[in-house]
Amino acid sequence: DSPLTLLLGETLEKALVIGAEYAGFTVCGYVFNGDVEEADGDGDNVIESYGFDANYAFEDETQDMDLLVGGSYISNIADSDWIEEVGEHYYGVDEVEDYVGAAAAYLHFGIVGFFFDAEYMASTDHLDTILGDAGKPTVWNIEAGYNYNWWRNLEIALQYAGSDDCGFLGLPRDRYGINFNQEIFDNTVVSVGYLYDEYDGDDALDRNTRDLVFGQLAVEF
Repeated sequence: DSPLTLLLGETLEKALVIGAEYAGFTVCGYVFNGDVEEADGDGDNVIESYGFDANYAFEDETQDMDLLVGGSYISNIADSDWIEEVGEHYYGVDEVEDYVGAAAAYLHFGIVGFFFDAEYMASTDHLDTILGDAGKPTVWNIEAGYNYNWWRNLEIALQYAGSDDCGFLGLPRDRYGINFNQEIFDNTVVSVGYLYDEYDGDDALDRNTRDLVFGQLAVEF
């Protein structure tokens, strides 16, 4: 199951991207024409959404250590694929009163097989639609685990994730999980995992809790 930060933030649009990299520092910016428009925008087909990302990456092979830390911003969080799909499918809404941006921060640290990942994303203002104030959607995801090369690499990861003001999007208030990713051939990984979700009273599907067992076979070409 996808991380909550990916669900809230992933925006698949054609974009113009420009960036630069120097000594581990990377900065990029982009512009695109999103699908979710402002209610008083008259459906203008113009490029008016934008965003940027800045990060620093470091790797020391002698110490078996790597680090990635960064932050990003998008000017219209309502154009994320998840918000757009839920808005149209469940509420018949494809417009917002005003564009609302979102900021994110992320961190990865790995050393001698152990790793720690943390992501946080929050809208910068209240998200308003014709149905009213949807709050300030916020999500976070924390994972920690270990890579154990016993035959081929086995990755074991524990997860805690959560959200605020995301019940209308069907995202859980709290999520706990464990995941096993076993490499079985070159570029081939089998994954199995378990997630336990707890929901607020405003969940779009009126759920209290959910247990999810999942499996996946991934082949990289």
